[in-house]
Amino acid sequence: MTPTGFIDDISLLTYSKSTQRNVRNLEKAYRKCLNWARSHGSRFNPDKSELIHFTRRRKAHKASINLEGELIKPSKSIRFLGAFIDEGLTYKAHLKTLNTRVPTLLNALKSITSSTWGVSLLRARKLYIGAIRPALAYGALSWYPRDSNKAKGLIRRLESIQGSFLRAITGAYRATLIEALGIETFIEPLDLYLEKSAS
Repeated sequence: MTPTGFIDDISLLTYSKSTQRNVRNLEKAYRKCLNWARSHGSRFNPDKSELIHFTRRRKAHKASINLEGELIKPSKSIRFLGAFIDEGLTYKAHLKTLNTRVPTLLNALKSITSSTWGVSLLRARKLYIGAIRPALAYGALSWYPRDSNKAKGLIRRLESIQGSFLRAITGAYRATLIEALGIETFIEPLDLYLEKSAS
């Protein structure tokens, strides 16, 4: 059993060969947390609690947990300290989140990179490197695959996303190769950046 806490977020992690045993361990740990909270004038909100079973098996784990009378069913993915992770510890939850966030980030970047009155190429590049690219790679340690074969599909999608931002920065045509945009802007391929972020 491994408890961790960050500001007002508490996480409990346990592992065994049985999800039922894991649930019992978590309920036992939660009761200890409740005793600590009562002695320190604090309280938890079971309504905001989430449960996830990490597994490589395709069969879904349905064991739920009971916290103060609240039945918490397992989720397929959760957000933990800003990173989105799924039950298989793959990149799918992160990529799904990116698909909803990228249009907003891209529109924001385009709004300040107009060819007539927008910021310079150098400033737009700094904005991408300093604010947008870290958002694309956030939490890579938990979701970036170590197996290069498994990473191929992810890398193609992320390179396409990076290409959209590089086109906004440079004002290049849609048909311009992503590799050429990377060379012109001195921005490394996203897979190399991710490998460093995840190491």
